[in-house]
Amino acid sequence: MINMVLFGTKLIFVPGTEVEFAANICDDAVNMLRKFIIVPGTKKDTMQYKNPHHKKRKNTHALEVSCGKCKMPVAIYQKAGKGNLIKMLVSRVVEAEVDLENLEGHLSCPQCGLELARKGKHENKLAFWIIRGKINYKRLDNYPL
Repeated sequence: MINMVLFGTKLIFVPGTEVEFAANICDDAVNMLRKFIIVPGTKKDTMQYKNPHHKKRKNTHALEVSCGKCKMPVAIYQKAGKGNLIKMLVSRVVEAEVDLENLEGHLSCPQCGLELARKGKHENKLAFWIIRGKINYKRLDNYPL
């Protein structure tokens, strides 16, 4: 196995392994490599769980919901309206790091373990009620829903 570290546009193989190599790589090649090689400390392009029951709804936009402490992305949520994120309906989660339908207990960050939301129901639908100040979210304008 070859140990690799990604720094900007350089892919450097760690000395002492099978191969020692340093090369300049164009941005397209770096993006292509990131899909196959997950370097610790970098963002992954996709999350582990995709919701099979997800449907596109009118007048919604995508939000990336992340942990407020370690900034790890936890879910991609389809939000309707202009207000703050108060609750996350499981039926509107597009992607997540954990399977929210079968999750026992409350939603916590997979990396640092911080409790982010409490499990409950809203109009007989499974929902996670956000704990204020525990999450960050940003709008993803170019995310295809």
